[in-house]
Amino acid sequence: MKLDLRGKTAKLLTLALTSVPTLASADGLEFAGAGARATARGGAYVVGSDDAMALLYNPANLAAAPGMQLHASLGLLFYGSCYDRDGTYGTSTDGINRGGANDLGDPYGTGALTTNGETGLSDGMGGTLSFDEIRDIRTPEVCNSHKVNVVPEFAYSYRFRLGDRFMGIGLGVVAPTAPGNLQFGDTIEGREGMVRTNGLVLPSPGRYMLLGQSALIAFPTVGVGVEVVENVRVGASFGWGFGSIEFRTMATPYYSEDIAQDIYSKVDISDSFIPRVSVGASAGPFRGLSFGAQFTYYGDLDASGTLTAQTLYYRDPAVLASTPTVRATRSSAPVAIATQLPWQINTGVRYASIREDFTESPDAIGDSIDRERWNIELNAGYTWSSRLQGFDVRLSETRIPGWDSSLPATDPVNQMALADYGCPIGTDDGSDGTLPACVNLNPSALAKVPLTFPAPVRHNWVNQVTLRLGGDYMVLPGRLALSAGLSYDSNGQERGYEQLDFQPYRRVGTHLGMTYRHKRWDINVAYAHHFNETRTVRYTTGCTGGSFQANDANGDGDLQDPGEQAVCDAPPASGAAEGATDDDWGLHPLAAQPLNFSDVANSGRFRSRLDVLQVGATYHFR
Repeated sequence: MKLDLRGKTAKLLTLALTSVPTLASADGLEFAGAGARATARGGAYVVGSDDAMALLYNPANLAAAPGMQLHASLGLLFYGSCYDRDGTYGTSTDGINRGGANDLGDPYGTGALTTNGETGLSDGMGGTLSFDEIRDIRTPEVCNSHKVNVVPEFAYSYRFRLGDRFMGIGLGVVAPTAPGNLQFGDTIEGREGMVRTNGLVLPSPGRYMLLGQSALIAFPTVGVGVEVVENVRVGASFGWGFGSIEFRTMATPYYSEDIAQDIYSKVDISDSFIPRVSVGASAGPFRGLSFGAQFTYYGDLDASGTLTAQTLYYRDPAVLASTPTVRATRSSAPVAIATQLPWQINTGVRYASIREDFTESPDAIGDSIDRERWNIELNAGYTWSSRLQGFDVRLSETRIPGWDSSLPATDPVNQMALADYGCPIGTDDGSDGTLPACVNLNPSALAKVPLTFPAPVRHNWVNQVTLRLGGDYMVLPGRLALSAGLSYDSNGQERGYEQLDFQPYRRVGTHLGMTYRHKRWDINVAYAHHFNETRTVRYTTGCTGGSFQANDANGDGDLQDPGEQAVCDAPPASGAAEGATDDDWGLHPLAAQPLNFSDVANSGRFRSRLDVLQVGATYHFR
């Protein structure tokens, strides 16, 4: 058996990073509602926010939040996301072979791609599975098994008189209302992304998009609001965002599927400064009627970290140990990811029925729960999601210690340097008795991985419209308020580019909640269910073989240099089959070289839903 990844590993990172998750937290990309009270209203809180969460929704209203308040809430996000890939482990629905290199023979005349049809997977009886034994097994639906995500929010506000006007300040820590931790497939015998089907343990059908991710993102924020004239307020806030994300995915060195040669890839990235600036205004020119608007700017993301790759990941450990002439290897390299994040604008109108019998008392808070019988608010927003088209992926210019580019790769000095960097000592042709399946991510090493990739990892988001409608009814004025709302987000991703890391498709949310006041305490409870659009990605043979489009990254006229990214663009929706108005052709992260036909890694059905339970408390200081 021969395994030679020489000259092919330049394509690894493009595939490994297809599932880069987003750090964006703009409304429309995250789900409606941060904080329990706003969640209960469907997120309609731009105009009427009169508690400490005005820091997030409209900093101008910090000048309308009575007295001094301290708010804390905890959101439990129950996220269900499933991917049902079409076809079987052997073929797509259009009959395209998923055996990858197993059926290519020896196109280069080196014997490098021959694997004798073995997958390396255990058959559960002490042997291994051949590709023919799993060819006809239907790919099972794989679902997110990380069921609960926890999102905390903290905010403090203080309003005081400034002459004959009010001024308010606020500070807090807020996090995106979006699931940050995902896991597709189980970890079985030390290998991630495995599923049980037909009595066997096989790799996840969605492994080339995402195996799992873990994210921690927060925005410490300060803000100020000022009443410039009576009932007219302006404000601004600044958030110093930071975040860290680890995600895992599988990649293939040959732009075609081959379980035996799949490469496990793990990326750890972080960014210590993601600026967010928000400006807002609100006004109540007529009794009960008020208006508001807010604009939020996000600075660019420029995260850095490490990419680690491991070859022969799915090989049964016992079988691999009994094959001393084949060695799995790990290699790591610094990596940087840059992209632009969406901006957003929200506007709103609110009407409230004012209590005529309300009288100020020393114990009264003086907010909407005290002063109003009921209120209703409508928000309309626009998110420039199209600013995020993809992620620019860069390897850092780190050289192998001791590497001498003037010497041949087989020179002993360079061989020692290569070994220190994570690849085994030995020649690539196997003349020393070993055949390393080696991934080396250093740009000056044999793999010649480029420092900058020719195209970003594409997500192809599109601009979104968001609508929020909600209100309160004071069952017991000053004591108990019931809330309800609806939320709507238009589609945020171009069809054909669906992924598992985030699914900003069209969705509708239903929201309910209540606020109970006891003396100086408010207790908030909210529940929301989001109905997300189900998307189907179709496979098309019109985007394979001789129809490939490639990108000549270095401009030398050769599309097959190591590191050149072959790209097969998804046709527009107008090219879809008749009657397939909700479907589209798929993205080709596995787009092959001309020597091979490739399959679509994301063809199939995507479905998801989200239930949110929010519990919060606010204390009003005297």
